[in-house]
Amino acid sequence: MVKLSNISPILVFYTFYQFSPHICLGKELLPVFYTLFHNLDLCNIQVLRDDRQISNIDWFNINRPTKILTEIKKSKSIFTNDFNPQPINVFKSRSFSPCKLAIILANQYLFIPRNPHRVLLDKYINTVLNGYMFYNDNHNRKELLGQDFVTLFVTAQSHQNKSSHVDFTLIEYSQIGILVLLDDGKFELCAWTNINWDKYAIFLQKDLSCREETIQHSANNIVDIYKTIPASLPPWCYNNLMQMQLVDVAYNNVTQSESNFGDSVTNYVLQLVFQAANETVLFQLNCAPAHSLLLFVRDGMEPHLSKLFPIKKNLVTLVITKNSGYEFLSCYRKEYITFKLYITPFKTWVWVSVVSSLTLIIGITTAYKYYGRLRSISFSPWMFILATLFEETGPIPVRIERNNFFRLVLGSWCLVSVVLTNCYNGIMISELNSPLPTYSPSNFDDLICDKMAPTDIPKLLNSIQYFTGRHENSSHPINPKENIFKSGYVRIAWYLKELVFFRSEGNNMPINALYQRTQELENQFTSNQCFSLLSLPNREVSGITSKLPELLDDLLSFVFNSGLIVTLTTAKTRFINLLDPRQIHFPRISDYRNSNQLIGQLAHEVEGELVECGKSAFIAKSDVLQSEFDFLKRHYPSRKFYKGKDIMGLVTSSWRFYYQGRSKVPMHVKALIETGVYPQVEKEETYNKNFRRKPVKKFKPDQPAPPIGLDGAVTTLFALCGVTVLAVCFTFIVEVRAMIYVLMKSMITRLHTFLRKNILYFKAA
Repeated sequence: MVKLSNISPILVFYTFYQFSPHICLGKELLPVFYTLFHNLDLCNIQVLRDDRQISNIDWFNINRPTKILTEIKKSKSIFTNDFNPQPINVFKSRSFSPCKLAIILANQYLFIPRNPHRVLLDKYINTVLNGYMFYNDNHNRKELLGQDFVTLFVTAQSHQNKSSHVDFTLIEYSQIGILVLLDDGKFELCAWTNINWDKYAIFLQKDLSCREETIQHSANNIVDIYKTIPASLPPWCYNNLMQMQLVDVAYNNVTQSESNFGDSVTNYVLQLVFQAANETVLFQLNCAPAHSLLLFVRDGMEPHLSKLFPIKKNLVTLVITKNSGYEFLSCYRKEYITFKLYITPFKTWVWVSVVSSLTLIIGITTAYKYYGRLRSISFSPWMFILATLFEETGPIPVRIERNNFFRLVLGSWCLVSVVLTNCYNGIMISELNSPLPTYSPSNFDDLICDKMAPTDIPKLLNSIQYFTGRHENSSHPINPKENIFKSGYVRIAWYLKELVFFRSEGNNMPINALYQRTQELENQFTSNQCFSLLSLPNREVSGITSKLPELLDDLLSFVFNSGLIVTLTTAKTRFINLLDPRQIHFPRISDYRNSNQLIGQLAHEVEGELVECGKSAFIAKSDVLQSEFDFLKRHYPSRKFYKGKDIMGLVTSSWRFYYQGRSKVPMHVKALIETGVYPQVEKEETYNKNFRRKPVKKFKPDQPAPPIGLDGAVTTLFALCGVTVLAVCFTFIVEVRAMIYVLMKSMITRLHTFLRKNILYFKAA
């Protein structure tokens, strides 16, 4: 038995019957339920019938739990739905099943008033599609909508011509067919196909592809057989221009052109997919209502489909390609030494034991000396014990040395102190030789220079209104030392106003005549104590880049998004704090006023500033940042780059397929993603941008220390030694000056006596 779960995750199966109410009871019953339930797995089944008795079908073949409703009311208008479908509560259904089967039995009420020869299926399809199952969430009723569904119009062979009067609007019903019940247990299943997809109203009997089967000899159910009947599929409509319009509407209240769509990865994937599926894709500005719509939603930029295309959002197949957000990398480090270095060699309880032992030994020896008739001896136990801790010795009187108590206590302590001091010195030397502990930012909160309190958000909006209401020239210099700019929300408000006008000029947006245009962006609040948050423009048209970096552009769009205060969260407050003008968002040597500056020039400036390992961080989307991180690690081995640990503004990129019907395109795209082909192609495209890229700076590798010579810093050691010797000699002379005086006087006296004797001797001779 073939299960419907193998065909589709959720398969909604609709059948519509048209029988004559004048068939007599004595004639043969039509095997309607026998045919529909043949080889059908367990389903949630619901039968909606009108109040006319239909007695010529096999009701007894309903051999599974089924909900039968008889509350279909006659519709007064073709544009309204007056009947209540009584949907099933999914939490009260009999069993879980991936299959949902809805059967509508109708006679004269299937016909439209004033036109008894025409049947419109849309109303019945929408009834089952939007009102078949529901569930309650927080006391709110939510409809469980269907997506992949098959619509069958079931009739007898004698009434097959009635299907020529059945039509429907061709918007979302691409899986429609006719089930004709034949004699001898046979049936004919016809799949509707179309030749001209630009038509809006389609008659059911045209363009049918049929297959005849016998119920008993068939190993498949009705849906399996329908899936195997060849039929033309509606073409897919895919257009870059329409996608850019969708992104504009959804992403920003301030109009801006978005042209980073339709890159080589997207085109390459489309080529592979549509060749494998053997289907057609149209690149048109306007898509017909019958076309299947293909969208690529990049970085969570949700399109407003209702404004551009009549789409029911439940009829979409979502294939997620990746999750990405903003990350940062840097090589900034700040080394430091704290008092903790001196206490790390021993754990807490070791220090407690050492201090307790010292206190006990000093107390016992002092008390013994005082009460042991050794009071007259000049000896301080605590000085001796302290000297041993610093690997020094002190004189011990003879009577203390001969005392057995002091021998035992101080002797054992000397052994312990030798072990303690050597362990401590060894660990300290290892700590001093190891790299110093460093501080480096690990998340975006560490990059924020001044955090603004959530209570300042209303003040921020008032400040924005204040600055945008000023009619003076925006390029007029301001004084950043004014008291008004001491608050962070005031600085951010001023910066936002400047950025809005600065970006508006680059996009040729009309600005109210009351405001003077900003001729140049001069940020006078920049501080070297804050991080530089560097990023590159996110688009490039004919080599000319946008005026604002990607991060700054996205932050600006986020702030002016609606509902900022109502839905304020910690993450949103972090976004606002990153807009503090004290933090630099542009390369320091970059001239963003030059609209002809290429993105390659900006990338070189950002790289040159980043490899200096100052207070700067490069911020980009996850895939771009990983590529940049690998490039910097490979070409700058002497710099230790690291990435932040958190991701800011995590969003999802996905393919969206509307009205896929029987198309295999979503299946092929999903296969490319799950097998890793699509992520690998995206990764290679990102890395290929750095294929011929060369590093901006070249740093010399670390050289070994040169041998020491007398022409180097070692002469300082000899100079210090000489100065020390001279100072000692001078101190010695001062201290023994009296003895030197006596010695000198004695030597002079002896010399005088010697000379006098010799002189007298020579005179006598």
